[in-house]
Amino acid sequence: MATITKAVVQSVTDSRVTILPALSCLAFLWGCGGGSPPPTETAATTSSTAPAATASANPASASAAGQTTAPSRSSNSESRQQLVHVDADGRKWIGEIPYDVWFDDPLAVASNTTSTGATMAATTEVPPGTPTGGAAPMSEPMPKAGPTADWATLLPARVLSDEVADLRNALTGSLQSVGQYNTRFQEVQLNGAILAAMAAVAGRHPGDIRWKENAPYLRDLGVAISDGATERGRKAFEAAQVPFEQALVVLNGSVPAGLEKPVPQVDFGETVSKADLMRRIEIGFKWLRTNTGTEEALKGQADKARHEALILSGLGMIITDPSYGSTDEKTYQELAKVMIDGAVGMNAAIDEGNFSKYSDSLNAVQQSCDKCHAEYRFSE
Repeated sequence: MATITKAVVQSVTDSRVTILPALSCLAFLWGCGGGSPPPTETAATTSSTAPAATASANPASASAAGQTTAPSRSSNSESRQQLVHVDADGRKWIGEIPYDVWFDDPLAVASNTTSTGATMAATTEVPPGTPTGGAAPMSEPMPKAGPTADWATLLPARVLSDEVADLRNALTGSLQSVGQYNTRFQEVQLNGAILAAMAAVAGRHPGDIRWKENAPYLRDLGVAISDGATERGRKAFEAAQVPFEQALVVLNGSVPAGLEKPVPQVDFGETVSKADLMRRIEIGFKWLRTNTGTEEALKGQADKARHEALILSGLGMIITDPSYGSTDEKTYQELAKVMIDGAVGMNAAIDEGNFSKYSDSLNAVQQSCDKCHAEYRFSE
């Protein structure tokens, strides 16, 4: 018994958790010996020596008889009186073992099967604002595109409708014949994707758009046009032409027969790839840079420049949607905001007739695009 007690005391370090297994064994042996586990308070550092006196405290007759019943309360009290004493420094001992090494109720602790990790987690002080599970507090997320986007300012209904009209005219010319399609199938693919994007915005837009009620149909048909125009040849031509003819019906105010009812709203990332959005942004920016380099040129192309500037701001807002990659990164959101603000500033400068302000805004957009393309790749 002295050997077992020594093993228990030596296994105790600075935490009461380390003595649980030994306490289980010790509690069992005390039950066999007719003694009782000594009462304790909180765990602390222990003596490195294990006294033989503890072993002698248990009645030998009970051990010899092989009894397994628990001792009575009176025998427990007698054992405590024999073992417990206070030294000259006022520290309480049980035999030669410091009193404060023991748990308050060793048998209850030994029989407790609760995970020590759970116990520690429950008692560990957690800093305010830390989410459940112990993770560090997250910083405030950057604003993302969604129902709160100011589409009326970023992409006014008139500009959106004009863009869709331009796409309709371009697709009509490209899908007149297989020959026309074969020379322009990449344009068909991109125009179908941007048509889908415009329809997706229309479904979220507060403005008056004639076909807005059927925008989900147009969105899905735009996706079908883009998905069909993957290569040259009659098969791909027909795969793009059929949904385009159905799209014309929607734009004329009706719904084609036989189409399944579409989901009212889906993520932008499920509608148009970021790569296609960036291709359209690049086309618009190059046009602005090439055709509005002087004050006179800007005045002569004011309507077209205003249109392209607002298409930039609208598409710039779409690429901040959380359904696209990298949008949870602060740098990405900051660069996108510079581009959006620059495009909105270009539109305001055109209205004001302020060429200097227009040039500054155009340069801000270019710098944002250059930094963004140096940091990210848009192949999705």
